[in-house]
Amino acid sequence: MSGLLENYSIHICLESELSELQQFIHDHWKNHHVLSSSKEFMDWQHYDKENRLYNFVIAKHTKTNEIHGILGF
Repeated sequence: MSGLLENYSIHICLESELSELQQFIHDHWKNHHVLSSSKEFMDWQHYDKENRLYNFVIAKHTKTNEIHGILGF
């Protein structure tokens, strides 16, 4: 199992990754989901102003740099 995890970067979502996160939600959760279509709502519900991060754990494949999984909190 550890070999599989070596293929991923698992971290809290950076501000610079917001558009990728919203695209993943759009593609894999629901078209036009409020979290994918409204930055204002995403900021209100998940943005950590103090640390300038979004409260989502994301798993990005290290070779493709694509998000393969997310977990919001």
